[in-house]
Amino acid sequence: MTELLPREDTEPGLSGHCFFFSVNSRSSRRVSRPVSARLQSLETMKELETPHVILDDYEHQVKRKIERYGDRPDFPRLDDFGLTRDDLNDYLFDKQAILDSGGSLRTQLTVGGILFVIPILILSMFPEDSLPWGSLSFFVGIAIGLLAGFAYKLILMGVIRMRLRRMSDERMEAFLNKVTHYNE
Repeated sequence: MTELLPREDTEPGLSGHCFFFSVNSRSSRRVSRPVSARLQSLETMKELETPHVILDDYEHQVKRKIERYGDRPDFPRLDDFGLTRDDLNDYLFDKQAILDSGGSLRTQLTVGGILFVIPILILSMFPEDSLPWGSLSFFVGIAIGLLAGFAYKLILMGVIRMRLRRMSDERMEAFLNKVTHYNE
């Protein structure tokens, strides 16, 4: 139970101060701390939080460059390419969604690791005498696992390239190329 109302029978030096009271369910003793100390501990906790991560994907790189240099006279203009700001935002969002469709690096490495281990596990279910490679079966399993992991990565990259080619717009790509290659 929490009590935040000031009491009338407080000491004269403490009247006007607000205290935070809490009752611990394990014991009946009351613990009180001034609210200012409680707020100070919250500020300390905020200082311990991890700093915000700045997104550095393609969409945000282009938008940051447009915000930073968009008012310069030699910077590419959307009007010169027959585009609108909404067209640019939609195109960048769709392109970034395709680029992110492969998953994070952590996800890709996890799937690759699973594909790497599966052949080794399957080959280990059989006795070495029954396998055609005998004592080299472990190394054959490693080779098959590496090939499976690389095949997964190649297929993933191919699908992403195909989807990017399918959504490509010449005017938008020309504008984005000018923006990304703009030098200060």
